[in-house]
Amino acid sequence: MNTHKLTPQLSPKLRVTAKLIQALNLLRLTTPVLKEYLDKSISENPLLQASDLESLCSHIKNLVSSGCDSINKIRLTASDETTDYAQNIGSVPSNLHDHLLHQLKTSFLNDDELMIGEDIIECLDSNGYLTSSLAELSQKHNVPIQRIEKVLDVIQTFDPPGVGARSVQECLLIQLKIKDMEHSLAYRIIKLFFKELSRKKFDVIAKKAGISIDKVKEAVKIITSLNPKPGAAFGRNQNVTIIPDVIITRRRNNLKIKLNEKELPSLNINQNYLKLLKDQNTSQEVKQFIAERLKNAVWLTKAIEERRNNVLKVMNAIVKIQKQAILNGLYNIKPLAITEVAKISGLHHSTVSRIVANKYASTPQGTVKIRDLFSGKYDLSDGSVISSKNILLKIRDIILKGNKKTPLTDKAISSILRKDGIQISRRTIAKYRNKLNIPSSFFRTS
Repeated sequence: MNTHKLTPQLSPKLRVTAKLIQALNLLRLTTPVLKEYLDKSISENPLLQASDLESLCSHIKNLVSSGCDSINKIRLTASDETTDYAQNIGSVPSNLHDHLLHQLKTSFLNDDELMIGEDIIECLDSNGYLTSSLAELSQKHNVPIQRIEKVLDVIQTFDPPGVGARSVQECLLIQLKIKDMEHSLAYRIIKLFFKELSRKKFDVIAKKAGISIDKVKEAVKIITSLNPKPGAAFGRNQNVTIIPDVIITRRRNNLKIKLNEKELPSLNINQNYLKLLKDQNTSQEVKQFIAERLKNAVWLTKAIEERRNNVLKVMNAIVKIQKQAILNGLYNIKPLAITEVAKISGLHHSTVSRIVANKYASTPQGTVKIRDLFSGKYDLSDGSVISSKNILLKIRDIILKGNKKTPLTDKAISSILRKDGIQISRRTIAKYRNKLNIPSSFFRTS
């Protein structure tokens, strides 16, 4: 006879609180956006005031060691969410990046998939096209390529229609799919006769498809109504001044890392309100008001300091691997995945992904996007490895140094790379070339 027993078990679980979500959002903020957020927090919370950076750390330590213990004993009856100034995060105007992130957060993806989704969105250009290959993203996150495809499929359902495509052809097909027109003639023409369509050879399409040229022209009217640049309306990459989040300087043969905090207001707790909180003549209503805002103020100062420490951990890990690339140029970049930086820094890979998202670093080689210091790897015929970004630069140089009157074909470029032990197909060459925004040899003839 079977007997059933109730056995208690302990299992660790992460409780996702509102404060934790807000702290994670702080990691993602770039320096200019963080400045806006801190300025707004200071203006809305009377217990926060700007102070010089040197006094901030000592003030927090004094607050925690002296008065903070007694302050924390005050019972807060109001909900934390009532006057939570950390809710200001994300109030900046929406661009393509933010527009897609908002949709991603409401999708039914798990935490790891959300992190992959954030990275995919970060890799979209101003028109909404994916600039990294699925293989590179797979290597970067150390996951099967099928998981990358799954997340990309979700992003390709987002607004604006066509976003997340890897080519104009795919962009148009996505838009027709969203319109439930997968079985239309327009869909068939784009899928099977895109080369002829791009050259306006409607008679050739009609002959190959076995239809009249009038039907082809009707389908073309539908195709021309689609948007080949779905992200352009958001103007994500407008000509704006880039403010680096991290400054990396050279000291002989070493690198020094510091955060660009010059423009950021430093936070301090207004002592006058603390005196009111301890004053016996202060009413309970006033004390409750002060206590609520004090709790938010203390949380924010600690969260900002935690953010600062984590960003430095991540940058130290990146610089440790990519020192030669930072000192001597991206030709020296090594294969580097987010999971590797997570291991070195002791942080979760999703935390690393948020920290490097959309941020820039000032280096001896100029200002670079921090994500550009990551790269997938490619196995060479001699058993060694090379970064995929290094291959990208090699292809660019081969094309630029080639004869302009008789430009090298993708097949010819593939043959040249094979001599260096890089076994790479013509089709892969074409993908890398498209990523460089370099047209095919047919359109490069001078």
